[in-house]
Amino acid sequence: IMLQVVQPLSVGAPHGRIWCSKPSPGNQGLVSVLQTPSSKFSSSVKKSSFTTVAVSSKTEYIATVDNKGNVYVFNIKHNRYNCIDRTSSAGTCASFKELGVRTLFVAFEDCSIKCYDVAKGTVLGVILEHRCPVRYMRVNEQRNEILTTSVDGVRIWDTARLERKRMLGSGPYGAHQAVYSPSGSSIMTCFKDGSFYLYDSSTFDLLKSFTLPADPMIRSLQRRFAATSDGLYFVSGGPTPLLFVYSMITCVLQYALELPYDPRVGPAGGAVQDMFFMPDSTVLVVLCGDGHVRFVAVPDGTLVMELDCEADVEYG
Repeated sequence: IMLQVVQPLSVGAPHGRIWCSKPSPGNQGLVSVLQTPSSKFSSSVKKSSFTTVAVSSKTEYIATVDNKGNVYVFNIKHNRYNCIDRTSSAGTCASFKELGVRTLFVAFEDCSIKCYDVAKGTVLGVILEHRCPVRYMRVNEQRNEILTTSVDGVRIWDTARLERKRMLGSGPYGAHQAVYSPSGSSIMTCFKDGSFYLYDSSTFDLLKSFTLPADPMIRSLQRRFAATSDGLYFVSGGPTPLLFVYSMITCVLQYALELPYDPRVGPAGGAVQDMFFMPDSTVLVVLCGDGHVRFVAVPDGTLVMELDCEADVEYG
């Protein structure tokens, strides 16, 4: 069996081509690996590392931000990349808005949020209201809104005017995550004490609030969540390789599932970084701390598939 090895691509120039020749996918479908270059002056100089990435809905664009605040946009269709900004603050999260003028929102460690025109590579505006770094953001294309979450609160912004429309608060212990429901009709927020609040996305009225029926020690381990569009399942996870599956109707814990992880990395390798449901509302896609993507069939709690990029990559 001949293994197809994917060579990483170093990104350091202000602009350039992504590939010099047509890429060949590896065993598991991996096309390319982007990496920041090492210092050409000294091996002791610590190279920069990517801290967040965003992908457009049709995967035509990829945006990366590193710990030095360099913002790169990759145009996959035209095989080009550009550095559209160089800041001194690490990126924390990013998200594309694609209806109308394609824009990119990037949050930084200095608590700012910048909005970029992707085509022109220019800054359209800066949001400076958050007092703590934004760790999570989601764009609602139909409502022209962006939802930002930090410890100091959840805020909804008008993406055209870059003005705040509403603040949903932070709870007594700070917010972990806020997302729009699959239909866009409601906003669900998760707080550090394990409490959840559901708001109407039009009026921002509180529709429902509940605390997950689990031990207080376990509640603190639930920092990310996803809900099915059919309203049957609710799954949460956090810094351990555990998924907690609840009934959305009764809010009762159905079962807990331990994800596999690389023993060389330890349990942190299975930590849940992000998750979302596939359109069928049964398969959950989980991005883990070891870089693996794991697919879980929620109704029966089985691991359907696992993507491991390491088998396709040759690091030099």
